[in-house]
Amino acid sequence: LDLLVGGSSKFYVTKAGAMGLTSTLTLAADPAAALEAATKQYVDGRIRVPTVEIFAASGTWTKASGLLYSRIIANGSGAGGGGVDLGSGSLSAAGGGGSGAYSESIIAAATLGATETVTIAAAGVGGVTGGADGQTGVAGGTASFGTHVVALGGSGGTGTTSNLVICDGGLGGLASGGTGTIKISGDDGMPGFASDVTRGSGEIGGAGGGGKLGARSNTPILAASGTQVGGAGKLYGGGGGGAAAFTNASTVAGGAGALGVVIVENFPA
Repeated sequence: LDLLVGGSSKFYVTKAGAMGLTSTLTLAADPAAALEAATKQYVDGRIRVPTVEIFAASGTWTKASGLLYSRIIANGSGAGGGGVDLGSGSLSAAGGGGSGAYSESIIAAATLGATETVTIAAAGVGGVTGGADGQTGVAGGTASFGTHVVALGGSGGTGTTSNLVICDGGLGGLASGGTGTIKISGDDGMPGFASDVTRGSGEIGGAGGGGKLGARSNTPILAASGTQVGGAGKLYGGGGGGAAAFTNASTVAGGAGALGVVIVENFPA
């Protein structure tokens, strides 16, 4: 078997399996334009590795020269858990805050501006003061990349100033209010639960919602007198936990939610 290049024999294989060159085999300067094997150095020089930018705070994204497209992920900030504000002889537990929603898109460089504003709005604080709202946690803020990708924050966990009530967890950020090719709602916070002494007393503050990029917060549990603040939300965008109180005349704060994030993967041409 002979391999002919330009009408001349360059390479042969015999019936016995022997192989060899009959004359010099010269590779083209650009193997992409010829039916020749590419060298490792040539292939390595053509590999394009994306860069990753993580915005854990608001800032400005700048388009790099030669950008082909970007994959953009946004996760809204988590909400605060509810607090409790009870009189002596009371016991109750508040609901956890909802986590932020998740949005994602792949966008061509030509669609993006030379710069884009990245916004990570504040996470919600836990309920800490009495009032008509029963110390409901504060909602989490929106995370966005310009107007291209937007993810909403979660809603605050319900707090209480009453004895022996079940407090609802806050809703996760709604996908329907966001912008992106892929949109996923955040996880709802878990409800708080309390039981009186005659039935086996105890309180469990609701865990905060976990969501796509954040785990659920720790759950405060009480089986004796005392108080327990809500657990802090987990990065990114997790909701804060609800507080718990057992026969204690105290104001007890819910846990704060965790900040959201914007992640940008930039793929060069």
